[in-house]
Amino acid sequence: MLTNAPGITKPLETSTTIAVGNKLNLSIGASNFSKYQWRLKICTSLSPLTFDGNWAVPITANGIIYTGVNTPNLIVTGLPVVTNYYEFQCVLTSSCTNTPSYINKIKVYVNDPLQISARHDTETGVSELMDQSLLFKVYPNPSLGIFELSMNDASQSADYTVFTIDGKVLRQGEIINGKATLNLTDTKPGMYFIKLLKEKEGSVQRLIEKNL
Repeated sequence: MLTNAPGITKPLETSTTIAVGNKLNLSIGASNFSKYQWRLKICTSLSPLTFDGNWAVPITANGIIYTGVNTPNLIVTGLPVVTNYYEFQCVLTSSCTNTPSYINKIKVYVNDPLQISARHDTETGVSELMDQSLLFKVYPNPSLGIFELSMNDASQSADYTVFTIDGKVLRQGEIINGKATLNLTDTKPGMYFIKLLKEKEGSVQRLIEKNL
């Protein structure tokens, strides 16, 4: 079975990363194919996503919901965090030979932004998860877009990064002498994350921006 073939106008990316709880959308652009079959590989186990005759009906397995398993567009919700990655494959059947003739693969990594928080000892190489509120406080939270950042040690300074639930960086800045004001009024209401880094320590908290 080929891993590259004519008729593919938009192949899958090599890999992608989503935050846990987010919806995964996979789309392949192709012509001259009569059948699409998505399947899932975890480690060495490969399982076709079965089809009940109506592609619009979601298929649920182990709490994961798949929609469009026999179309060019697959939607997956409920993927849990795994230690390595998921490999999704789309097998295409040629309309000329009516036999499977092309396979396209993508690695999908699922992470939990709140599990980024850890204390790391550079001498021993040992990391351990921390209390998310150990380094700083955020208030008010929820907010209309203005957040006050306050470190538990008021004499300290630290760098921070604000990012979306899918990992896109929105802001980077510095807390000086234990305090800073974060303005997110130019972003859409929703949930964001702020990660604070200070020497060997890091901490992540949720930011909730609400509507007026």
